[in-house]
Amino acid sequence: MDGDALFAEEMARLGVDPSAEDVSIAAPSPSVAPDGNEEKPPATDKDLFLSALGTMEVTFQDEFPAEEEPPATARRIKLLRKGRLHPEASLDLHGMSREEARSRVRFFLEDALYHGRKTVLIITGRGKSSGTEPILRAEMERYLSLEGKAWVSEWSRAPRQYGGDGALVVFLKSRE
Repeated sequence: MDGDALFAEEMARLGVDPSAEDVSIAAPSPSVAPDGNEEKPPATDKDLFLSALGTMEVTFQDEFPAEEEPPATARRIKLLRKGRLHPEASLDLHGMSREEARSRVRFFLEDALYHGRKTVLIITGRGKSSGTEPILRAEMERYLSLEGKAWVSEWSRAPRQYGGDGALVVFLKSRE
């Protein structure tokens, strides 16, 4: 059997009359939507994809949710140690009482923020003449953690070249 005869035999099994002159491929019938309107088949791959999604929301965002800035103290301290970041101003609290030191630090932080400074140094001293512990350093650490939150994004004890345990490096919030 030749190819034409095989084709005719297969077509006869499918119920197609090979002798008919007008043989055309039937287009798929459009489906009917539940509201009675005819839906046209999707024309492109994009349309096909979107129709397959149905009512799924197709809005995508490529960003993290808005959160407070993650702590970067270790990174910033490393930059200070390497000399790539420098304190822009400093305040020495030697010889001051706690109350005087608090008021001076408050004014210093407000002034630094007003002038657009980002990194400042507060020198508290190591507390060698304070008895058992450095009183001013402990008081300034408490102050920065509580009342200083209005101006301070983060703080840490300073690297050795800026005073080590006798100083606090303060990273200020950006002025908005």
